[in-house]
Amino acid sequence: MTEMSSSSNGSQVKRQPVKTNVFQHLINHTGVPGITSLFPYLHPGAIVIGGVYSLNYPGSPEFDFHHTNDCEEIFISLVSNDFQRPSGIIGVGAKTHEVNNHTGTQASNPEAYTVALLIQRNKEKPPQREVFSIYCPNEECKKLVFRRVMDNFEGEQQPYYPELKTITVLGPDAVNEFNQTDRTCHSCGTVLPHFPIENMSWSLYTRQVRLANRARADYERFLANQNAPSPAIGAGAGEAINK
Repeated sequence: MTEMSSSSNGSQVKRQPVKTNVFQHLINHTGVPGITSLFPYLHPGAIVIGGVYSLNYPGSPEFDFHHTNDCEEIFISLVSNDFQRPSGIIGVGAKTHEVNNHTGTQASNPEAYTVALLIQRNKEKPPQREVFSIYCPNEECKKLVFRRVMDNFEGEQQPYYPELKTITVLGPDAVNEFNQTDRTCHSCGTVLPHFPIENMSWSLYTRQVRLANRARADYERFLANQNAPSPAIGAGAGEAINK
């Protein structure tokens, strides 16, 4: 079945159905916590399906933040070992929820992992707000230390391959901004640790999706300068066929 949806200028866009294997997709994924878009459709009104891959790395630096989303997120646990959500569990998450790697039994189990789906329906029109927040770890304080708000539909849009801004903006962009502050709670004086962005999958995804778009743009300019049509290397630019 072909999906018909409206573009930003109101015209109808035909989008072909695609499929992927969630477990095979895991092979090309690195970092923790891991969430990546399984399909290229991230437009307004799209049903966005993310693959969630979490593997415990003993000795990894602890992290803790809160994520707020205007859209409800449906979590489907495909398979897990010693994680909070066992295999087969389906649930709707709270619009504001904590994300960390140091609570529950999985924090001390090197064999703990989860493979899951995270699904949301994008809004048809902006704003679609998401918030990244860090709170003071002092149990007697717990005041807000850092907050970054963004709209999924604002800012630069990639020309060829869309980026999941939940990862790129509320990942390395927000974390790097936090790490450049004094990371001090101005309520109780607690100095928060450096957020371990170097251990996260977010940085790799952000770098790769932006590189893919830059490389494709360079490729198109190269062809234009050669005054030649695109070479036949598959169904489109950059596609290869192996039969």
